[in-house]
Amino acid sequence: RRMFSLAQSKITVSTVAPNPSAFTTLGSSPAALAWSVHAVDDSLRKELVPTTKFSMEELKEGLVEALKSRSKKLRRTMLEVA
Repeated sequence: RRMFSLAQSKITVSTVAPNPSAFTTLGSSPAALAWSVHAVDDSLRKELVPTTKFSMEELKEGLVEALKSRSKKLRRTMLEVA
């Protein structure tokens, strides 16, 4: 149901990406992706988010793989650093 009459391409889905496969799941969405990062340093991330199980490198690889499967129009990604 179209409640707000927004084009799918104008919607952004933001995630902290709890695991690399989360990007694969979200990659099939017609919306733009945003990745919210508490810190880029793994040790600081672990301190801020103790439940973190994956390194930034592992998460980045998951994002890159998900982006490769998307159309060029949907490859633009926002990186949010808190």
